[in-house]
Amino acid sequence: RSMPEWPSLAARALVGASVIGVSWPGASQANDAFAGTGIQHLVAISGFNMGVLAAVALVPLARLRSPRLEGLALIVLALVFAASIHTEVSAVRAALMAAGVGLARLLGHRCSGEAIVAIAALAIVVADPPQAAHPGFQLSFAAVLGLMRASGPLERMLMRCCSGHGIVAVI
Repeated sequence: RSMPEWPSLAARALVGASVIGVSWPGASQANDAFAGTGIQHLVAISGFNMGVLAAVALVPLARLRSPRLEGLALIVLALVFAASIHTEVSAVRAALMAAGVGLARLLGHRCSGEAIVAIAALAIVVADPPQAAHPGFQLSFAAVLGLMRASGPLERMLMRCCSGHGIVAVI
């Protein structure tokens, strides 16, 4: 609703799809084009969107060195994110995971990433049991677990290859 009236209906639909995940009239041509080129994920609401929100909020809060405040911020962001998007499994998973991490930080506990993923999966299945049979549900959680498992070894390998200072080490 806050967009100006001058953009085309297709442009407005594309922004709506990529910001809140809603499919408005006029989006079908853009969605077909994105799907046909294999880049549909660019307009999908997912964990990336929640991650960007969390990073924008938590980077300034990190200077305060207050895990409880960070936890509270994550919970509030997850609630706002979940309330403002069209629900997709990947987006709900991301919101539940962010809220779970936030709750753990708020209470001063540490929780493994795998436990947070499992709690999010259980919450979705309890709320909507048929979701467990959908490939989108299964792939969403499998992708997150795969990224979690691969990121540690990949980071260690890159750190060995790029030790030192300078732009290579930063990248």
